[in-house]
Amino acid sequence: IKNESARSRVAKSLVDLVFLVDNSGSMYEEGDLLAAEIKNWSLKLESMFDLQLGCVGYEDGYISGALDLDNPDSLYNYLNREYYTGTSRTEGFVGNNSVELSTLANDYDTWGECGGAALHFADKNFNFRSGANRLYVNFTDEPNQPGGESKKAFSVKSIESQNDWKSWQGTIHTVFSGSDYYDDSYSYWEDYYDEKPWLMSEYTGGTSILDAPSD
Repeated sequence: IKNESARSRVAKSLVDLVFLVDNSGSMYEEGDLLAAEIKNWSLKLESMFDLQLGCVGYEDGYISGALDLDNPDSLYNYLNREYYTGTSRTEGFVGNNSVELSTLANDYDTWGECGGAALHFADKNFNFRSGANRLYVNFTDEPNQPGGESKKAFSVKSIESQNDWKSWQGTIHTVFSGSDYYDDSYSYWEDYYDEKPWLMSEYTGGTSILDAPSD
């Protein structure tokens, strides 16, 4: 039995999963509910994978918080810090490299909420394990808003081509709770300004929930 248990642990695939969380004001409910569910959800994943979790918080124009990849308990503690509620749960830089990440975040300023900037911030600066399957889950209720062609590095188009975003860099999964305002009929979709955030999932083979309620 002991040997079988050991073989089971060795056989688990490595999964490094990063939550990209829009923490602008309209995401208050989503922030609380993510914190409430993360413990049970991560326990289920741990039973299947050798799991590390990280988080990047972003809001109007900048990266506002991050926790590098660590064990699930670290993310749970980050999201459930005393006196932190709603959108503030993913604000602030925590962990052994928090000072470095806070400084690096200055290079990722944008016009508005931009999950693309959060994605590239994690890709370039987080400590992913060699050989791990990389996954991202982007929670937002707004378009991806880099702020013009000068910020195209953070556009959804920056990962449209496999020459720009390799398969080993990961798949992006979208949880979008803004469909009451932004759907395919929204007349102001515009490259580099108001982009469909779920295109990052389409380009990388990820999945999307496009009508998620705020609760």
